[in-house]
Amino acid sequence: MDEKEKIMQWHAPIWHSDFGDSKLELQILRSLCLHMAELNRNYTFNLHCIEDGYMYVSVIKFKSPIMEVCINSEGLISLFFENGDEINISSVDEIDEYVT
Repeated sequence: MDEKEKIMQWHAPIWHSDFGDSKLELQILRSLCLHMAELNRNYTFNLHCIEDGYMYVSVIKFKSPIMEVCINSEGLISLFFENGDEINISSVDEIDEYVT
C-alpha cells in the first residue's frame, strides 16, 4: 500500500463538539499530507489521536522524523520541525517551500 492509500484510510476520531470538528481537522491534515506526498515520495505519514481534541501527523523522511503537523485553535496549520522551529500556515499550498 502506498502512502496516499494509507492516508485515505485514516478515520476521524469521535470526540465532543466542544473539542472542535474532528472531521474537518482530519480533512485538512489529509489534504496537506496528500499534497506533500505528491511533492516528495520519500515521506511517510502517521496519524496520532492522543486525546480528545488533539490529533497530529508525524512526518518522516528516510526513517527520520522531520516534523509534526496539527491544526491549532485558530484553524491554522501548525508545523513543528525537529530542529525546534514552529511555523503556522493558512493553506495547504503554503507547505511547498518547506518540503524538500
